[in-house]
Amino acid sequence: MRPDLGRWYSTTPLHLGALLLQHALLAAADAEAQQLETLRGAQPGRVEPAVGEGQDIESGAAVDLAARWGVDSARSERLTRLAFGSCSKQLQPQPLWTPIAAFDPQVWLWAGDAVYEEGGGEKLREAFATQLLQPGYATLLRRGVKVLGTWDDHDYGRNDAGRWLSSKHEAKDLFLNFLQADQPTVSPAYELRQRERLGVYSSHTFGLPPEQVKVILLDTRFSRDSHMIPSVGGMQFPLSPLVAASVRGLCSHCSIGADFEGDVLGEKQWDWLDSQLADSKAAVHIIVSSIQVQTSNPLVESWGHFPAARARLISLLNKHRPAGLLLISGDVHFAEMSGSVT
Repeated sequence: MRPDLGRWYSTTPLHLGALLLQHALLAAADAEAQQLETLRGAQPGRVEPAVGEGQDIESGAAVDLAARWGVDSARSERLTRLAFGSCSKQLQPQPLWTPIAAFDPQVWLWAGDAVYEEGGGEKLREAFATQLLQPGYATLLRRGVKVLGTWDDHDYGRNDAGRWLSSKHEAKDLFLNFLQADQPTVSPAYELRQRERLGVYSSHTFGLPPEQVKVILLDTRFSRDSHMIPSVGGMQFPLSPLVAASVRGLCSHCSIGADFEGDVLGEKQWDWLDSQLADSKAAVHIIVSSIQVQTSNPLVESWGHFPAARARLISLLNKHRPAGLLLISGDVHFAEMSGSVT
């Protein structure tokens, strides 16, 4: 039995992000003395040189370091301040950017729903353009904060949508353009990988072993099957999201779909995730899933409604046991810390 760590609620997801990262780095430091030489891949008494120290190694001469770690981008700068959030309504005031900027994060992670738009094409393009003009977010970009992220249903283009969404390829290009706005030019190899993938999943490292942080962003929309009872949340009739939530709750209460075999990631992404976790040298692993993995709330979309896929994810994590593992999600419009210890 794993003891429950309990739950912590807050109206400031930013502070939760800082707390989680600080906790993980401190935990990693406890084991650093024993793991130093192993993580560096060096001989005892020999410290490997810091290749690309102080450089942005997504482009230029140091790009081989990203290839060395098998990730999409890599920075040798040590990561100590990371902020994350989700569910940003581009047409409403966004006062949280002020405390976020005061925190002075090195990295900002979108955990889904960077904008809200029901529909693809020009409407989605305009939604992303509007978010980029939000004064607080624009200030963050001008400061040179590294922006990474994944999407959820509302910046994908349809509430509760999955792999059947016909506009998903266009939406993917618009989302990647949004992430890359006012960011350093990425390498051609990175750009090609991102554009060719079936989804927006990606991986990134910060720092060098034994203090390396690895961020893995999952895509829980592009290849995701429909629910056991397909959601009506994206249909245009009054209270359709409420109806969809009620159906999910009823299914959970009545154990409908307890053996549902529906998938979340798709086989290509599963294989990629396995490779990202295998033999990773990072001391901290941050996995971002737009929908929650641990929640016991049956009303919201989560991995819990795809029990076979969730069991596969947990099995994969148990197989590789990545160091300093944190799962980050968005979607639910409140901040929460929950989990267990082994």
